[in-house]
Amino acid sequence: MSTVVIAGSFSVAAGSEDSKTIYTVPGAKTFRIKRVQLHFPVGTEGHLAIQLVVENFPILPDEGEFTGDDVTFTVESEKEVPPNSEIKIKGVNSDSSNPHSVYYVVEGVLE
Repeated sequence: MSTVVIAGSFSVAAGSEDSKTIYTVPGAKTFRIKRVQLHFPVGTEGHLAIQLVVENFPILPDEGEFTGDDVTFTVESEKEVPPNSEIKIKGVNSDSSNPHSVYYVVEGVLE
């Protein structure tokens, strides 16, 4: 069992939707997500809605999406991601004038 930490930022252009692969689970391994942190910086104003998805199915949050302004969400989890699956961050920006970003940290273990 090894610990994996995935961190970065994700931006979505004004008035658009986008996704980005943040991790691909190696073959013959299962990735167990233990904790997710998302930080919406000042000025996001709730315009950016974020989900974590696996194979195009939302896995976090359990319902809806994360959104906010100058707020950090920390979610404990036991979600399992199967071998060879891609974990993506998906976002929708409802602001037609400005791009918006979120910062993420996903912690888990390979089993």
